[in-house]
Amino acid sequence: MPSRYLPDLQPGESLETFIDGHLRPPRQFKEAMLKSVDTVVKYLHQLSTKYRHYNIKEIVKSGSLGKGTSYGETADVDLVVFFNGYKTMNSFLQDKPNIIRDIKWYMCNSDPDSWRFFGWLRPSYRPKWIDSIRVVRTTDYHVEFEATINFNGKLVTVHLDILPTIDIIDMHNGVNSVNKEIESQPPNIRGHYSVCFCKRQKLLYDGGMAKVKDLIRLLKYWKKKNRLNLKSYACEVLALWVYRNRLNENKSFKMVTGFTEALEILASNQSDEIVPSYTGIKSEYLDCFHDPTNPYSPTITDWGFQEIIDCADRTLRSVDNIDEGEQAMNHIGVTYQSELYWYYFITRTMLTLHISQNYIGVTSTQELYRWYFFTKTMLDVKYPPELCR
Repeated sequence: MPSRYLPDLQPGESLETFIDGHLRPPRQFKEAMLKSVDTVVKYLHQLSTKYRHYNIKEIVKSGSLGKGTSYGETADVDLVVFFNGYKTMNSFLQDKPNIIRDIKWYMCNSDPDSWRFFGWLRPSYRPKWIDSIRVVRTTDYHVEFEATINFNGKLVTVHLDILPTIDIIDMHNGVNSVNKEIESQPPNIRGHYSVCFCKRQKLLYDGGMAKVKDLIRLLKYWKKKNRLNLKSYACEVLALWVYRNRLNENKSFKMVTGFTEALEILASNQSDEIVPSYTGIKSEYLDCFHDPTNPYSPTITDWGFQEIIDCADRTLRSVDNIDEGEQAMNHIGVTYQSELYWYYFITRTMLTLHISQNYIGVTSTQELYRWYFFTKTMLDVKYPPELCR
């Protein structure tokens, strides 16, 4: 039976096989999405043709698509827009509401008459997706959009966050200097620094981190299917911490081991462990994950955390069954429940009718009996007994 907490996982299916077949984005889809994002980046770079007082230094593709941690045919993109012309964060924050307002207008203005009337303002590149874009919400930090992209004849919704900021790290002599500045700011200002670390966040995945990205995909899938109040970036922080501190940076770790370690941390309420030791800063928030690049940026609060703890505890028991079933079924060379039933009924029929054992590759009646009792025991323990009689 499929796990209630991993509902698409088939009985006897390994987590590696599940991720490969269900969670890892198809190569063609990923290429199509990245190409579409590139058109958005080109379009944003021409923001200064409409608002000439803006000077864009750089646009960084972040979010799950930019970091390579998206799963399935989903697209979650963060575009961090670094602006020139500001010497301090406080001076930038004075203009930030107007910048967000202008970005919102610029991205959603699809009226061709307005472009013809203000012909000298028209960007040289106006992508097709602009006609489908809509604003989801606006905050003090960013504008969240949705747009539709055509992929293989079907429409795919792209979730796009545009986050304006300045390159505060480039203005300082190292990250420690930035941390001191953040520490001196009031709590309502500190949150505006988080996005400045996006380039450092992407570096966390350099150097053969494919397996860690798969663990992140699995955690994101788990939290979505169980409707948990867990941010995607919290899943990334957790997976990276497990990889470095529990798996000893073993790049070939077994997925069920990594997933179990992550769940055990959540279930035992040990999330304060996630605060990186090298920051030298104690967490101000009990039960919070902190961004490993920015110790002042909590990625989860205690709101809804009890549901996460309870779900992790229940999932752990399910994972134990997955691990035992996977090991036992691998022992006899089967992958799915249907194959196990096949072996059981074939061995029972052969013993009843005295058919040649060579049909399934066994060489003696004793070995046939061993296979029969082994498959029957597995079915009795793991699957409903009534199906095994």
